[in-house]
Amino acid sequence: MKIVVENCRNSLAGALRKIGYSFKRFDESAKETSAVRALARGGFPRFHIYAKTEGSALHLNLHLDQKRPSYPHTKRADTPLGTSSRGVNGEAAARYGVGVRAHSGEHESPAVKKEASRIRTLLNGSFRSG
Repeated sequence: MKIVVENCRNSLAGALRKIGYSFKRFDESAKETSAVRALARGGFPRFHIYAKTEGSALHLNLHLDQKRPSYPHTKRADTPLGTSSRGVNGEAAARYGVGVRAHSGEHESPAVKKEASRIRTLLNGSFRSG
């Protein structure tokens, strides 16, 4: 679910802290920050946000990860196709792509809509759907 906070009064890091999300990583190529809010001790299910700023607007892309990614993947882009860091054969890497991680993310479920509403309330900004 995409959320845009117009005229956000918080920095990106401040906004994520305010809504209870923990920094996960920054994607330099997409200029996006990834952050999560776990709903259970084991880390899943969890809400996952990709966030970036454009001018004074904060763009959030929210979804719910129900479980850990389950398809074979490689952790390093320079791992030769046909092998992986987990020893999975190349057929899976060729089929799903090197570095691809699939999961059962929910983007428009009632839980995601409720979380989006909670975020809107906490950030007290002007909002629009992205």
